[in-house]
Amino acid sequence: MGEDGKVKLAIDFDALKLEETEYTAEFSDVSALDGYAGKLQTMINNGTIASYHEFRPNDGISREEMCKILYISLENAGKLKKAETNVLDVFADKSLISDWATDYVNTIFANKIMIGTSDTTFVPNENSPTEPFDSANKRS
Repeated sequence: MGEDGKVKLAIDFDALKLEETEYTAEFSDVSALDGYAGKLQTMINNGTIASYHEFRPNDGISREEMCKILYISLENAGKLKKAETNVLDVFADKSLISDWATDYVNTIFANKIMIGTSDTTFVPNENSPTEPFDSANKRS
């Protein structure tokens, strides 16, 4: 986990039965010598993280990005029950959730892996603190 509440590939690889693999991706801002490179490659290989030109390792992760990472990681480990109904109507800011993230946020919220920032807001684009990873690891 990074400074200032930034999440740095803090998924519990042991709990999810993931093995670190050799870094072969070609992000312009990641070196094979970076301590997290093997975990990053594993997450690329299993579809958790898309391989684009830049990874932005020093940026925070938004709450909706966190939901995608948690969703795919838990689904790959067989530890996720997909939401059967839309539970996002409780959020006044649900229209701010990106189209690509709606299913991820809905399922993660329905499973109580992440909660709103209040009873009526989710704030999908806010940088996520490390707490959701910690909570998700405990709940999975």
